[in-house]
Amino acid sequence: MTRVRYGRTGDRCRLELRGHAAGSSAACAGLSALTNALTLYLERHPVRVHALEEGEGVYSADFTGDDAAAAVWACVVLGICSIAAAYPEQVEVAGEG
Repeated sequence: MTRVRYGRTGDRCRLELRGHAAGSSAACAGLSALTNALTLYLERHPVRVHALEEGEGVYSADFTGDDAAAAVWACVVLGICSIAAAYPEQVEVAGEG
């Protein structure tokens, strides 16, 4: 199971995924696509990255940015929540913001 935690305070956004969406290649691919898109955004736009970790079964991003960066983060979170709704045995989400 992939456990997702997210939060936003002001202009600071956080997202963390731990584990694997075992049993669903679609859920795994979707989560990977969304986190890869967020990483690319963070690398190419003027944001302050406090922490970024990508590894086997782990993804973590903590950054401060403008309204556009927060909108990208919100879209990624909404996508993840959509995947969690479709694959509740593989993805668990908790957060606020």
